[in-house]
Amino acid sequence: MGIGAMAFLGLTVLAIISGIGMPASMASISLILMGVFGIIAGFVNIKSQEVVPFLVSIMALVVGGAGIGLVAAFDVISLGATVISIVNNLASAYATMGIVVGLKTILATGKN
Repeated sequence: MGIGAMAFLGLTVLAIISGIGMPASMASISLILMGVFGIIAGFVNIKSQEVVPFLVSIMALVVGGAGIGLVAAFDVISLGATVISIVNNLASAYATMGIVVGLKTILATGKN
């Protein structure tokens, strides 16, 4: 297992654990770690042929996470606060990867 895969796995596990419940004193540390893991995973894991499917998936997750939060805010369905927190954490964690991949793609396009 390479460093990119370990960073992605660490990012996912940390987002889920912090969504389930983490002491408030650890929140800023977990955000910093998710940012660092997202940057590493974004640089290492995503190859040029995977960029479009990856970015579309990130957009779907971010929009879906916002939709779940909106549905929960109006009490349309009863989702647990934990599920909403996990989805929001995953969306924000993977958005870091999306920013890195997007910037890499823009720079690669500018070179050509």
